[in-house]
Amino acid sequence: AVVSTQSTGAPILQCLNLKECEEKLKDIQPVQLLNATFVLDAVNERKKLRKMRGVTTMPSKLRDITILAVCPEDTHPEAYEQGATHCLAPEQIDQITPTMLEQYETVVCSTSAFPYLTKAAKVLRNKMPHERKGTVSVNIGSAVRTGLQAIEWEMVQSSNHQDFYNVTVPICKSNYPATTIDDHLTVILEDIMKHKPAKQNPEDFLSRVELVWDKGSLHLDIRKQLSKHKVQEVTILKKRYTREETRKSRAEAEAKQPLIDDEREKLSRELQDRWTRLQSS
Repeated sequence: AVVSTQSTGAPILQCLNLKECEEKLKDIQPVQLLNATFVLDAVNERKKLRKMRGVTTMPSKLRDITILAVCPEDTHPEAYEQGATHCLAPEQIDQITPTMLEQYETVVCSTSAFPYLTKAAKVLRNKMPHERKGTVSVNIGSAVRTGLQAIEWEMVQSSNHQDFYNVTVPICKSNYPATTIDDHLTVILEDIMKHKPAKQNPEDFLSRVELVWDKGSLHLDIRKQLSKHKVQEVTILKKRYTREETRKSRAEAEAKQPLIDDEREKLSRELQDRWTRLQSS
């Protein structure tokens, strides 16, 4: 465990590595879904970062989600096999109503059915499938799997400090091993770090990560994950020349100068002759 201290020496924050975190989470009964809150520094060089949002596909399913799949009838068995709650054929789009959509958290569709689904865009609103989210695919099974594993996240203003944003997402269950928690943490961190200002250090951008459940919370030691996102400094090495090498290069340049002057004169005469011929014609 890593303990952060104030200048007075009083401990204020204890961060657990993933193995210690796994041991502590085993005591949570019954098994619970845990949320992770990423605290981001929103101010860099006196400029406030624009609030961003995104969709991340986690390595494994975290919770049961009700999914409506719109695809041709011959692909309905595949959609149900992958976990779809209900399937509609493209010709049945008229059945989609606001009351019906309340039963489903996510809507996915095949590429061939998407043109039909655009007619219901006003009804679907934020549940409208999109290729960027992975909920529109040639293979309906792939779209359903993505819908089950996709997590939407958004930067929101921290209630504790106006210069910080929070991103809260479901990250794991309390019985997950440390390796699985690491996989989920790495995937979501990759997407959040894409919005880090280029010159800002990862440690300054991401202040801390906190795991939260109904009766407690703990802070994660994320130095290993942040080390993959360190700013790469490029150093240009300049060759040091000896006096002899400098004199030699100067002599070579001076020897080439007459040749360069001759070429310039030759080109100048050629251009002048060409211009004369054009005027005479």
